[in-house]
This record gives sequence, C-alpha cells and structure tokens, in this order.
Amino acid sequence: MIFTTASFLGAIFPTVEFLIIARGLQGVGSAMIFVTGMAIITSAFPPRERGKVIGINIIVLYMGLAIGPVIGGLFTQYLGWRSLFYLMLPFGLLILSLILWKLKGVEWAVCKGENFDKSGSTIFSISLLLVLWGFSMITSTYGKLMVLRGIAGFILFVVYELRIEHPVLDMKLFFHNRMFAFSSLSTLISFTGTFAYFPFELVSAVYKRLEPNHCGFNTCNLNHFHGPNVHCFRKTIRQVRLS
Repeated sequence: MIFTTASFLGAIFPTVEFLIIARGLQGVGSAMIFVTGMAIITSAFPPRERGKVIGINIIVLYMGLAIGPVIGGLFTQYLGWRSLFYLMLPFGLLILSLILWKLKGVEWAVCKGENFDKSGSTIFSISLLLVLWGFSMITSTYGKLMVLRGIAGFILFVVYELRIEHPVLDMKLFFHNRMFAFSSLSTLISFTGTFAYFPFELVSAVYKRLEPNHCGFNTCNLNHFHGPNVHCFRKTIRQVRLS
C-alpha cells in the first residue's frame, strides 16, 4: 500500500524535491516488502516445499533485475519517466486485491509475546544513516567522521544484539551457522558489485549521451555479478531439502 501510494505521488509531483520525498516513501514500502517476503514464504509453505518455492522466488527476483532496466529504458524513452511510476499502480492494486482476497484473516504472528527490539532498531537505523550520508560527502572531513561514527554504531549494534533475548537481528546465526553466514556474505558481495556498478553506468550514459533505452540494455550485464550468489544459494536449498 505504501509503495503503490508513493508511486502515484511520484508520478504526479511537479518538482524534484517532492519527487525525492516520493522516492523515499517508495524505499520504505519496498524495504518492508523485501525483508518480509522470505519470512512469509517460509511460514506459508511446509518444509518439504520451501526449497522449490524459495528457488522460484529467487528466479523471479533475478529475472526482474535483468529485464527491469530494459523495460525501464524503453518506457522512459518512448513514454517519459513518469510512466515508470504509473506502471507500478496496476501491479500494486492487483497484489493488494489478491492479498485481501486470498489472505484475508490469515496471519503468521509467530513472535507473540516477544518484545520488539526498539533500541537495536534505532541504533542500526542511525548507524546506516550516518554511513550513507557520510559517503555522500566522503571527500570532506565531516563526511569521513560521519562514516566512522556509523561504523562504530554498527559495532555497538552487533554487541548489543548478542546480549539481548529477542534481537531484531539474531547475530548468533552468523557464528553458529556457517552455511547461513557464507550465503549472506555471498549475497552482500553480489549486491555490492551490482549497485557499485550503477554510478559508473550513469556517468558513462551522461558522457556518451546515451538514450534511456540504450542505458537499459547496457545495464543487462549486471546479472553477471550474481553468479557466486546463485551458486551459494543452490547449496542452501539442497541443505533445506535434506533437513
């Protein structure tokens, strides 16, 4: 709902400032979808089917990463950038309708009785903000100090999460489950390589004065960065099936 509403606002907002606000709301909505999607899948399907369903979810995800830039470039080239925001509306409404129809009254509240880790969430959010904001002005001393403070905040977050009973992120998984730890590391490397490529692609597009559709096709090679991640995830799925 948040993502769909933000997409509509992004399409109709007249200024860049309002567009940035809409994009921020989109980020909040998409983050809520991304972090809960896998949890919903593992809760909705029995253990014997989880490997197959998780595999389908990953396939669709990487298909979107490969095809999305091409479709976005074509829409921007021939229909304008606002069409990308309008494109999200029918999909968002369709998904919302399916949720209200198929999942009405269904809830997987497996953490009833547990306290939400407000302190850990606050520490993590502030640390992430400091790092991202600091990197946006990393050439200045102030930016470097912000990055260092953010890193210190992440260290504090890890120490704090290891000491409480109901952490927002169970850090013990990284120490006690090698498969989970290396799969997470593979994913981090994969997406770091992917998103680190985007600024270079943008600079190249501006320097070469490429059309949006050409930029979309050029970005298709991003899926080459995901080889290690897919391989590691296959091993994880095999382990889930055997367990």
